[in-house]
Amino acid sequence: LKAAFAPVDSADVINPKVLPEPAFVVKTFSLADNQKWFLNICSHLIVDRPLSNGTQEQVDDTYLDSWCLANVQVPLHVCSRRVTVDHAGQESVAADVVFNPALTARATAGKNMNVFREHMCTLSLNHCEKEWGIKLDRKYKVIKALYKGGRGDGTAPLPIPELVEIERDQMLRAMANGGGAPPGYGAADAGGAGAASKKKLVQEFDSWEEAEKAAARKNAAEAAGAARAGSGGNGHTAALERSRAPPAAKPAGGSGEGAAIKKGFLSGKGGSLYPTGSTEGTPAPNAGDPLGWMPEKLRSRVKTVDTAGMDEEEQKRLMRVHAGLEEDPKAKERKEARAKWEEEQKAWQAVQDALPSREEMDKIARDTDPEEFLSELRLVSENMAALEAHQKLLPGATNAPWQGEVAPGVSFAKKGFLNQVEAAAPPPAHTSAPEPAGLRAGPVLAHELAEVQGGAALELVVHVPDSVDRSELEVDISAELVHIHGPGGLGLRLQLPRPVREEAASAKFIKKKRQLRLTMPVATGAGR
Repeated sequence: LKAAFAPVDSADVINPKVLPEPAFVVKTFSLADNQKWFLNICSHLIVDRPLSNGTQEQVDDTYLDSWCLANVQVPLHVCSRRVTVDHAGQESVAADVVFNPALTARATAGKNMNVFREHMCTLSLNHCEKEWGIKLDRKYKVIKALYKGGRGDGTAPLPIPELVEIERDQMLRAMANGGGAPPGYGAADAGGAGAASKKKLVQEFDSWEEAEKAAARKNAAEAAGAARAGSGGNGHTAALERSRAPPAAKPAGGSGEGAAIKKGFLSGKGGSLYPTGSTEGTPAPNAGDPLGWMPEKLRSRVKTVDTAGMDEEEQKRLMRVHAGLEEDPKAKERKEARAKWEEEQKAWQAVQDALPSREEMDKIARDTDPEEFLSELRLVSENMAALEAHQKLLPGATNAPWQGEVAPGVSFAKKGFLNQVEAAAPPPAHTSAPEPAGLRAGPVLAHELAEVQGGAALELVVHVPDSVDRSELEVDISAELVHIHGPGGLGLRLQLPRPVREEAASAKFIKKKRQLRLTMPVATGAGR
């Protein structure tokens, strides 16, 4: 029998259809013993194209060119490992990993070559580790050779064992019928391995003895089936058709080990198999989505950036933003909007803090005379309008003479000012003294006048704007009049209600509060 199989091992008669097509070689090492490994990445039509995760159908070239190997299942076949030598004569291990030709073609040329090659190398390492229970170094290298550990000088690929088994079956059938090798053996005939190449890979043999036993069992089964079905037709095709038929039912009383369906399965009361209807053959909800393999909750949080519609400069900018080398414009806009909102909130809070509380308003309504209230409100409004006009807070503010009218737009009042009844100066009781030379009418400084020291002195508190330096103020005090000169016509001319001793007056500037305090002792014998 071995002599009859000798032609199978001869390179001159090997059918090209059982040989894989070499693509590239991956060199790596075993982590346990530092043994060198060569993984020959090959192709053959017996391996299916990638399958879509959603529809479980083979994807076409358009999908592969657009999405590469995203959201697909990649069929592959790992052949037996064997001992070989490297270029230095050192012992190493070689194995073949077979993919569909559509993948190897894109892994050796094209714009997505590196993507396909990296994905296929990772799959090959994973399946070899699982097949033989080893750990391979992931720092692999793709070498220039196309094949390692083959026939002849080591570069000719070895046949795929499963396809060789099918061809051996053909030879056995021919020998059983009294003939020799099948006609055209060794050529690319349509009735030989060409038809066999459509068979799926189902079994692998590590020795000739196992292959001989399996071939003998299969030949006996096919001979028995041919005897029952009668002669005629292609024996190999008939055997394949019979292999697709369901197993024959065993007679009653048997062990029932070969039964395809358990007794009582169809008549059981376990409930409907598909209460809401079967979804077999229908596309999945995420069919065609490149991120369909990802859980829906996580997928909803993933931001997909489509670089197809971006120019090179925009792509570089996004990479700089992702690396933290540049601030994202959108994030900057959000940050500025947040800062503006916080400023508005602070301003609004300041306005709320400045307004009197409900209790203060009730107290004012009970204790304040309406006419006196309106007089104080008018005085404060005039002072605040003058201050704002000087600081150019009001639109159209000029240095024109102040006429004492309430300026529109004044909406700010210091909290608690309505309770300071004593701060309002009474109407002047004396005639005005002549203005000193050089005094020009202009905005009025905000101020309060009050009696202190039990009525023995008058205290004038003048509020100085932030834009005015204290060195720019000139103070002139007479017995009945106070003049304060500032830049731009800003100043104060105040008639005192009682004569004072100007020679004993004192001035103090409080920097923190921006206040100028003038303390003026009342003249002896001056009435209220």
